[in-house]
Amino acid sequence: MSTSYSAFTTIDNKPAAEALGEALERMEPEPTGVGVFEMEDGSGLWEVAAYFIETPDAAGLALLEAMHGARFVVSEIPETDWVAKVKRDLAPVVAGRFFVHGSHDGDKVPAGAEPLLIEAAMAFGTGHHGTTLGCLQALDHLADAGFQPKSVADIGCGTAVLAMGAARLWDVRIIASDIDEVAVDVALANAKANGLEGRIECVEAAGF
Repeated sequence: MSTSYSAFTTIDNKPAAEALGEALERMEPEPTGVGVFEMEDGSGLWEVAAYFIETPDAAGLALLEAMHGARFVVSEIPETDWVAKVKRDLAPVVAGRFFVHGSHDGDKVPAGAEPLLIEAAMAFGTGHHGTTLGCLQALDHLADAGFQPKSVADIGCGTAVLAMGAARLWDVRIIASDIDEVAVDVALANAKANGLEGRIECVEAAGF
């Protein structure tokens, strides 16, 4: 099992943090990714982190520390099968009439529920995030209120869980779009796995 590495520090202003991030991108060996983010604790600090698939150059990091007034914390990141971990850790989600689950929980679907099978994969949308959960609950409430849409668009669909929820409720044209081609492939696979192939049009698109 291979090991990757992270180098993390904080900087007290945005220009300095961005300058350090750009300097990290020029390192050898080159990092696979560099992130610069403002911390959300009101401290005014900025996080700067770089990720490496090879051991980072300690001398190069020390030079950047001296030049930018930073202090890196370097950590090893063991290789993890995140999809397998998600399958183990994510419990089913109940949102109104909807029961979102992985195949490993297929025997737990309650009677009368609308099951939505979502396997752990490289796309957003398992129902655990508050936004997705809230949208599923909104679909449930709309159906209870007798709402009848003419069509449905799930924009930024990820796994297409919302499009599939709509397809369980209404026999109308449903489009699920995402800017990420991987998400579109996942959406198509999920529609097929849920018996909704042909009910949902999955397309790659940037925005509406």
